[in-house]
Amino acid sequence: MVTIAILMMLALATVPLGRSWIANSHIAEVNDKLNQAFSRARTEAFLNKAKQAGGGVASVRYVNNRIEVFDGINPNPVWAADIYPDTTITFDESCGGVISINTDGLIDQPICRSYTISANGGTSITSNLAGG
Repeated sequence: MVTIAILMMLALATVPLGRSWIANSHIAEVNDKLNQAFSRARTEAFLNKAKQAGGGVASVRYVNNRIEVFDGINPNPVWAADIYPDTTITFDESCGGVISINTDGLIDQPICRSYTISANGGTSITSNLAGG
């Protein structure tokens, strides 16, 4: 009986650790997906299929737990990834969930480089998109 009680207490102690580990793995995976999206958007901006000058030739959008990359001419995303429902990405409010990229592969609004990724029970990360 004592052995069963000890095993139950150990099991209960590991549940929060398991949740934290899962949340942190979700955060890391979403961070990778966001950086993949940004890299793809920069590539699309360099290709400049729309042949437009200046800014807004490609974009990364984060809406409804989905990251999408647009090339400036196609109304459908050229790349997309769903993220976990318990995980969120936060950009500056002025970005509105859209990161617009110019023909030089740079972010039109530098304030939109910073982001925070968080998940319920995990340790949030704050970082910047590289090369923006």
